[in-house]
Amino acid sequence: MKIKLQFAVIGFIVIALSGCASMKPPTITDSGPIFSAETAYVVEADTSSAEMRLAVQKAISDLGIATWSGPLSEKPDHMDIYVECSDN
Repeated sequence: MKIKLQFAVIGFIVIALSGCASMKPPTITDSGPIFSAETAYVVEADTSSAEMRLAVQKAISDLGIATWSGPLSEKPDHMDIYVECSDN
């Protein structure tokens, strides 16, 4: 009986700690060469958290691309690319 209880507790913990995550590929609206971009603007949308925007901004910066962020209405015209992300 004690062994069955231990397996039940372990099973419950495994199920409780396992999560479900999904990712979908990015939607690229302009098929121009993204890797030649020097500047990027990360849109601060209501559907994305600050943590998500910072993670995206860091990933872009790690590619050597200068990044800025803010609302879409304030996006400068001279940006090579802009990125919209949302938490799902």
